Amino acid sequence: MLQRLSPHWLSRRSPNLFFWLAFAALNTLLFLPMFLLDQQSSTLAPPASTVAGGWWLALNRLFVWRENLDPWRLSIELTVLAALWVLVRWVRRPWVGVIFGVLYVLAISYYIYEAIVLSVFLLEPSFYSQFYLARDGLPFLAEHVNAAWWLYAGAVLALALLASGVIWLLSLLLRSGAAPGLHWLTRAGMGVLAFACIVAAVSYQAYTARPEMVPSSLGFKLQKNVALSLKTQHDVASFDDSTVRRIYDYSGYQLETKPDIYVIFIESYGSVLYKRTHFRPPYTALLSEVEETLHNGGWQTTTALTESPTWGGGSWLAYTSLLFGLRIDNHPQYLSLRSKYQVGSYPSLGNTLQQQGYHYVWLSALDENLADIAWARYTRMLGVDELIRNEDMQYIGPRYGWGPAPPDQWVLNWANEQVKARTDDPLLLFTITQNSHYPWTPHPTLV
Repeated sequence: MLQRLSPHWLSRRSPNLFFWLAFAALNTLLFLPMFLLDQQSSTLAPPASTVAGGWWLALNRLFVWRENLDPWRLSIELTVLAALWVLVRWVRRPWVGVIFGVLYVLAISYYIYEAIVLSVFLLEPSFYSQFYLARDGLPFLAEHVNAAWWLYAGAVLALALLASGVIWLLSLLLRSGAAPGLHWLTRAGMGVLAFACIVAAVSYQAYTARPEMVPSSLGFKLQKNVALSLKTQHDVASFDDSTVRRIYDYSGYQLETKPDIYVIFIESYGSVLYKRTHFRPPYTALLSEVEETLHNGGWQTTTALTESPTWGGGSWLAYTSLLFGLRIDNHPQYLSLRSKYQVGSYPSLGNTLQQQGYHYVWLSALDENLADIAWARYTRMLGVDELIRNEDMQYIGPRYGWGPAPPDQWVLNWANEQVKARTDDPLLLFTITQNSHYPWTPHPTLV
C-alpha cells in the first residue's frame, strides 16, 4: 500500500496526471498562507464582483490583479523552472533537482514570512527591519506568552508534516516531469504557461511583487524587500534631532498648574475593534458603559483616535513614539535611538515635564529576567527618575496571563501610594497594563 503512494510508483503509473496535480499543489501552497491569515476579508472562490463591469475588466481580475487574496494564482519562478524541467532534457539531472527543491523551500519560506508580515503586522516585508524585530522580539515572546507545551509540540509536528509533504510533492513533480511517458501536450502546456509568465514579468515587473497580482514573482518581491531595507537603513543612519530639539524646546515656559499625570498604555486589541464588523457592536456598547460609569463617578473624559506605528506586536515602538513625539515604526530605528541617547537626553514628554519639576516614574509589572544593565539602557534612553520593577513590589498572590504579572489594579494602587509617600513633587507615571494582553483568568475571589 505504501509503495503505491511513493512518487516513483505514481510517476510511472500516470505521469501526466500526477505532474499536473503536484504542480498545482506546490503552486497553491505558496499562496495559501496569505489566504489563511486574511480570511476575514478574503474568500476561497473569487467573489461575484470579479466578473462584473464588462468582459475586459473581468479578464483583468481573473488573470492579472485580484484584490480577493485567494490562493488561485501562479508563481512565475515555479512555472518557468517546471517548464525547463520538462522541456530541456539536460536540465533533468539529480543536482538540478536538488537546486529546484532548495529554491522551492526558500520560496515557500518567503511567502510564509510575507503573509505574516503583511497580515499580522500590516508592514511591508523588510529584511533589515524584521530581522532585528525577530531577534529581540521572539525570545521575549517565548519567555512571557506562557503557552502550553502541547502548542509548541503541535507547531513542531505541523512544520514536520509540511516539510514532508513538500518533499513528497517535489519528488512527485520531478519524477513525473522526467518520466518517458509524459505527453507532449503536457510539455506544450507548461511551455505556454511559462511564456505567459515571462510576458507578465516583463510587462508588470515590480507589480508582480504585490500579493494581489495573479502572476507572482519571488524575484521582484526580493528586489522590493532589499530596496526597502536599504532605504530604512539609510533613514535610520541619517537621523538628525536638531529639528525636534528646536520644536520641542519649552524651556521658556512655565506651567500654571502641575497636576499628577498618569500615562497608561492598555495593551490589547487596537483598531481591529472598530475596523472589523463582528467586533464593532460589542466594542461600542462597552465604551458606552464605561463612559457612563466614569461620568457617574464624577470623571470627565476626552477621547482621540491615533494611528499606531505598529500592529500585532512591537508595542515599545508605539509608546516610545508617544513619549518622544516622533513616529518610530521599525525596530532598527528604535535601537538606534536607544543607542544615541545613552549619553545626552532627548526632548521627550518626560524630559520636558522634568524641567517643570515633575518626578518621572516608569512602572513595569512584568515578571522578567532582564539584566540590570539592560534596564539601565532603557532608563538612560527615557531619562526616568525612578524605575519600579516587578521584583521591587514583593507581590505575593496569583499572577495572570502575559508575563505572568500581578493584577494591574493592584500594581497601579501600590505604586501610586509608594511614590506619593516619598515625594511631594508632581508625578508623571508611565506604565503598561499586562493583564489586558489576553483573557484575564482565573478570576480571583473577592474579599
